[in-house]
Amino acid sequence: MSGLNPPRRLTLGKQMINQVRTGVKVTHRAPITRANSFGLFGSGRFSDVQLQPDLVRDRDQITLMDRCVAYPDEWRVYSKVVAGDHWHVFEPLMWSDHHRRWVYSVDQVRVPERVSQSLVRKYGRPKERLSQRRMPFNALRTAVEITRVEPRWLNDMGEAEARAEGIVVGARVGDDGLYHTNEAAPLEGGFAAWWDKTYQSEDYRWLSNPLVWVYHFELLPVELGEAVA
Repeated sequence: MSGLNPPRRLTLGKQMINQVRTGVKVTHRAPITRANSFGLFGSGRFSDVQLQPDLVRDRDQITLMDRCVAYPDEWRVYSKVVAGDHWHVFEPLMWSDHHRRWVYSVDQVRVPERVSQSLVRKYGRPKERLSQRRMPFNALRTAVEITRVEPRWLNDMGEAEARAEGIVVGARVGDDGLYHTNEAAPLEGGFAAWWDKTYQSEDYRWLSNPLVWVYHFELLPVELGEAVA
């Protein structure tokens, strides 16, 4: 299926990229951050995704008043991303003295020779990693297709939802976005730790329980460097 919108970049930490690639992480939450003229948070782009009344409460600007009956379209919250859209997963790269080639930081797999040669010409053999944002498109090897989008309150999460977000037991929160949890702690606590490290604004922290989009997705078969429309 072709994406309805141009492919977007999905930017994640190293551990979470691996969770996507292995099929462990199959959902991704992101805060609803834009507001329309009526004070509701949303992108303003019409789609088949809307905020359901039973999810609305009186809190800050997320308020659904009786007036919404007169303005049903204007009072709805919409997602820019819809089912059928595609996301490209860009990854950090690094030079490996062992392989004598540039490799993917996630799993130390070598990038194609032609890509490595191009990176050597441009960056040489640096000690530091090349960030996801600078990964050349011809090194792309992971893409996902959105299967469903829904609005939820952030704290509306149990063990199954935490696992779908890529939570693993025994990991720690680090610069690469690993989750921190253990066998004695609930998995959603690990997600909360990662979320608060990623979104540090008080408006979006776990205890603030913001409204978020939940994107459900599945892996797409991708030939190395292949564009996914």
